[in-house]
Amino acid sequence: EELLDLAVLGTIADLVPLIGENRLLAAKGIEALNASERPGILALRKVCSLVEDELTEESVGFAFGPRINAAGRLDSAMPALEMLLAETMEEAEPLAEQLDQQNKQRQDIVKKIAEEATALVEQHYLSDRVLVVDSDQWNPGVVGIVASRLVEKYHRPVILLCHDAEKGTAKGSGRSIVAFDLFAELNQTADILPHFGGHPAAAGMTLSSENVPVLRERLNAQAASLPDEAFIATTEIDLRLRVSDVSIGLIEEMGRLSPFGMGNPSPRVVVEGANIRDLKRIGRDLTHLKVLVTDGKTELDGIGFGFGDAVDEVSSLAEVSLMGSLNINEWNGFRKPQLMIQDLAVVDYQLFDYRGGKKPLTDLFELPHDTTTFVAFSEETQSKYAERPLNGEAKANVVFLDLPEEEAAFLPYLKDAERIYCAFKDEGYYFETIPSREEFKHYFNYFAKCPRDELRIGLVRLSKSRKWSKRSINFMHSVFSELDFLVTMEDGLPGVNPNAEKRDLTEATTYKRHEERQRLEQQYIYSSLAQLKERFDTLVEAAKQEEMTWSSNSI
Repeated sequence: EELLDLAVLGTIADLVPLIGENRLLAAKGIEALNASERPGILALRKVCSLVEDELTEESVGFAFGPRINAAGRLDSAMPALEMLLAETMEEAEPLAEQLDQQNKQRQDIVKKIAEEATALVEQHYLSDRVLVVDSDQWNPGVVGIVASRLVEKYHRPVILLCHDAEKGTAKGSGRSIVAFDLFAELNQTADILPHFGGHPAAAGMTLSSENVPVLRERLNAQAASLPDEAFIATTEIDLRLRVSDVSIGLIEEMGRLSPFGMGNPSPRVVVEGANIRDLKRIGRDLTHLKVLVTDGKTELDGIGFGFGDAVDEVSSLAEVSLMGSLNINEWNGFRKPQLMIQDLAVVDYQLFDYRGGKKPLTDLFELPHDTTTFVAFSEETQSKYAERPLNGEAKANVVFLDLPEEEAAFLPYLKDAERIYCAFKDEGYYFETIPSREEFKHYFNYFAKCPRDELRIGLVRLSKSRKWSKRSINFMHSVFSELDFLVTMEDGLPGVNPNAEKRDLTEATTYKRHEERQRLEQQYIYSSLAQLKERFDTLVEAAKQEEMTWSSNSI
């Protein structure tokens, strides 16, 4: 009984199945942990900021366990042992602080190794079914954590190895997927593994550095017979919910099945039909995600550890489905439901707002060109980005660099679009008033009455007195020319056409185009993001209907 608060640390943190007597040790151990007066436990509570909190299996797995393990991963495990055996707080607190600092150091090392290992995979091993990645710069004490992260990222067996140049050996850890029994597969290549051990999901090993390529080749050959489906991550779901279905009462009912862990996972739920209300990065290095979602009736907080990059990948207007486990967040006496996010999916296409220089366009040109179409409608924009691949076939990502003359020009790029990036620039039509009929009349009368030798200078005086811009003058001139009210005379200057038929100004193509341009700018440049999304909802639906009509006619 007196050792239950220590026994639960190993039971949960070492990921043993929480069934049978292990379940009893975990349940009774958590009770003992909450009542413990052991200085080492109290000191751990303090550095984890859990002094007042009710401890759970999550406290052990995500707060206590990593700090206790950090010492042995980076150096000697003795500080952790001495802290747990300490008889006074004076002894325990400095040791707990040391473990906390070592854990932060371990996190930094893990992040760096994960970045380097990912880069190596992307450069050299992306086509491999078993990822065997090695370096002489890594700490062997933390590569198991990194291997787990790479398994999550690529859903393939992963082995990370650290070379020791003096000994000529490589030491490391592996993590695997359900379809690949890592220990059994390593057994088949035991002739080059003088030291290894583990189980189906994880293993540790030491081998000669010169045999690392052999290990990689053999394991990939052994995995060749696995079906492609084995490398697609799947998760079994226990319950599908709407945001308004989530309540403290529901979570408390689920909590009666705890403690959760290996062999007894917490119930996994999918929250469907959720709209994002807020999305931001959190954490010391901004690698985690905090999101607020709603179904129009109720709001729900979500936390996603390691999901910080989703901030750049998910539009603020997207409808999403979120998968994870539910818990109760307690803060300053308030209790509210919270979703611990394990995965998320965007239900429909996404719209990203780059209008008006809100975000640098350089970000857009870094999008993968094999999945991105850059669209420029005007000659000016096409000339500006001539070195870029423009106006190709429609792809999953579509970047609109300017506005077309008419909405229908959007449609060919939208039927298969998954992400639409709007980078329209302000061309000034919306805030430019179309000249009134009175102004058109003044302009026309000028050509009818002005002496030919004063035509140019007279137009300058007229424009100044009427405060017409050069753009307004060109606009009125184009309208009159299109309607044949003004024609080029024998002296090469414009003059009134005495044979012109009576026509309305709005019949001119230039006039219609200007009105249409103002409408487009109002709807696509000066609208809110929500209004812009509504416009594209209509266009995307029209594009799909057009494709369906074409397919039907083809048949």
